[in-house]
Amino acid sequence: MVSDNRQAMIDTIVQHAAKYQKKPLSDALLDTMRRVDRTDFGGTEEDSARPIGHGQTISQPFMVAIMTDIILEHASQRESVVEIGAGSGYQAAILSNFFSHVIGIERLKPLAEAAQARLDRLGYHQINIQHDSGDLAVIGPCDVVIVTCGVTGDIPKNWSNGLRDQGILLAPYAKQTDGDMQLMLWRKAETGLLPINALDHPLYCQFVPFVRAE
Repeated sequence: MVSDNRQAMIDTIVQHAAKYQKKPLSDALLDTMRRVDRTDFGGTEEDSARPIGHGQTISQPFMVAIMTDIILEHASQRESVVEIGAGSGYQAAILSNFFSHVIGIERLKPLAEAAQARLDRLGYHQINIQHDSGDLAVIGPCDVVIVTCGVTGDIPKNWSNGLRDQGILLAPYAKQTDGDMQLMLWRKAETGLLPINALDHPLYCQFVPFVRAE
């Protein structure tokens, strides 16, 4: 039985998504969002980001939903996905319902250890949370890289190198630090990462910043 609060969260997600894409969010995704209890991951049953300690947040459910929907729409295969910025593990838990293998990269050791313990306790045994820097971690080969922190400047080479041919990279991105962050999708080709118009209208967003290794 889904609580009224969680159903209200789902209704808000659906309404919000309609502002950016004509295609409705998939029923399978919405069913997953209903089943996975966000409060297990430090969130609430509200469509808003929440702090989880160490200056990090659990993403707004709408962003989790629409980013997952984009991946499901454009991924040519659903064998493996790597998340950069695993946080509390909520996005990884959602992805595990659609991918055989999920790897989360988290640079903050306390969050990485807590996320892995939480996911193990909840029965998400196909998820592996690794404590590492996102721009140094050995990635792939994988079908998807999803970045759940805000990226500016050059895209780290290990992300594209870790993708299989025709794999996709999804990230909140701004070319410069003072630019507006926009949700961006790329597909890997022989010539490099090629941008894809994943939404009908641009989605500008705010995420905690991606921190590169010093």
